[in-house]
Amino acid sequence: MRLRRFFRPFLLTMLAAAMLCSLALPASASVLQTGSRPFNDVVRNSWYYNYVYSAYDQGVFAGLDNHTFGTQTSMTRGMMVTVLYGMAGKPEAKTSVPFTDVEPSRYYAGPVAWAYKNGIVQGLSETVFAPDMNISREQTALILEKYAASNGINLTFRKDLKDFEDAGDVSDWAEEALRWAVENKIMAGKGKDLLKPADTSTRAEMATMLMAYRVRYQNGKVNDYNPYLYTDSVLQGYSTARNDYWFGTNYDGKNRPSESVRFQSVYGDKFNTLAVGSADYKTIYLTFDEGYENGYTSAILDTLKKKNVRAVFFVTLPYVKENPQLVQRMIREGHVVGSHSSAHPSDGMQSLGLNGAKSDLEQVQNEVRNRFGYEMTLFRFPAGIYSEQMLALCKSMGLRSVFWSFAHADWDPASQPARASSLQKLKERLHPGAVYLLHAVSATNTAILGDFIDYAQSQGYYFQLITNE
Repeated sequence: MRLRRFFRPFLLTMLAAAMLCSLALPASASVLQTGSRPFNDVVRNSWYYNYVYSAYDQGVFAGLDNHTFGTQTSMTRGMMVTVLYGMAGKPEAKTSVPFTDVEPSRYYAGPVAWAYKNGIVQGLSETVFAPDMNISREQTALILEKYAASNGINLTFRKDLKDFEDAGDVSDWAEEALRWAVENKIMAGKGKDLLKPADTSTRAEMATMLMAYRVRYQNGKVNDYNPYLYTDSVLQGYSTARNDYWFGTNYDGKNRPSESVRFQSVYGDKFNTLAVGSADYKTIYLTFDEGYENGYTSAILDTLKKKNVRAVFFVTLPYVKENPQLVQRMIREGHVVGSHSSAHPSDGMQSLGLNGAKSDLEQVQNEVRNRFGYEMTLFRFPAGIYSEQMLALCKSMGLRSVFWSFAHADWDPASQPARASSLQKLKERLHPGAVYLLHAVSATNTAILGDFIDYAQSQGYYFQLITNE
């Protein structure tokens, strides 16, 4: 592998560019509301669409102006440090820097001082930082790795780059950083087998990498995905016995199903599952299972939008392929899209065997990633059938297994429960940390959803999204 000069300076350029945009916004741009989609150059259904708007909604990036994001605009070293500085919470930075080209009045002066103090960046020389120089993909990986290290992140896990045709083009100083970035799904290849390490990072690419970083290292800690802790030999050691989940008919003093509470205590920490949330907060997690489309999802989304409530939609592979516009809408409107498997095996995921189950999960993850640029982090077992081995497999693949603490007989379109009694049942079973499972094929659920949301909120409950932690 060849050694390139001036590698450290280039690294910073890319990330800093993103932050520059948010600091250099015209005053009029501040009136744009979170959740709006104002940029004419952000192409719907492109690989970067959701990453760009996630970064925009979270305040990491802003546009070059009110209607231009600059997806293909190159990142610079000054921009990259500024973005990282913002992600770090804009800590006080009084350290002086030796760089004569970093003027104190420029937007990147404080960020450069902070990054230099924390060992995240160095100059091209002792006195030159080159804040306006474009930054390459391999330089971006290196600076992100240094940023992660400054936050105490474990950087042990790295991928061999031998599968990339241009692995020989990677600079020696960047190899370990790229191995880390690829293994942890922060950077992907360009095309099928190319890394393109010397290519300049664009703003769209930077938004994608930064959002991937945030998913991987949520709240400053590693999102519990570590394939090396779950090798095939380790997974083979878990029980393959079939278990049929149900929340039962007994309830504790806070109206929480006792079986859901037991399940959560046994598997919650061990396999990062969720069956019921904390008893201390009046939280509701609203989830919908989407095996196929029955004509009601648009109305459900309309109601959720009207009530300003977000939910999780668990989709199968056929659903994704047959209803891309609905899935795109779910993502665009701030809902979480989780996996409900590819084949929805009636005898449970464990009936596919370890390799078959892994392949099934990868198919729906890859389809959603490639089609929408969206990373799935939640999974719901078909029919609630699970084994400990399947729970471990999901955790190994970065998927949180979500069960439920309320469900009713709503899944058969030809035999729908009465609306009044169903609404009453949803009301009666309210409890702190409730995970409601509703099937989106249900005419009854669609009709009573708005009334249920109103009632729950009138009782002091609030609706919250499920995260992978």
